[in-house]
Amino acid sequence: MNKKQSVGAFGPIYTQFKNKPRMAIIHLKKVKKGECPEALYRSDIGYVDIVWGENDPVTNKGFGLKHIIEKHGKEIKELGFEVEDFIPIVFEYGEFIKEKSTK
Repeated sequence: MNKKQSVGAFGPIYTQFKNKPRMAIIHLKKVKKGECPEALYRSDIGYVDIVWGENDPVTNKGFGLKHIIEKHGKEIKELGFEVEDFIPIVFEYGEFIKEKSTK
């Protein structure tokens, strides 16, 4: 019996990539839709989902993996990385700065 694929706000939900950010990114680059819940984890932040997302090619505004690839993919390559390797490194070792609300 096949397990029915859950669908969320960003498309198909791929739960098999919990704590597997590199595999999640590779999969989303291939299928170009959906979300991988809890793919990333950091003790000070908790779990973070990776979504395929969208990007406007004219304004270069958007969200998710598609936006990161289209806006920063060239720079990531120039640094000698593939996006599936770079994002987990930045997430793990980058400084988390919580912005204050302007309201």
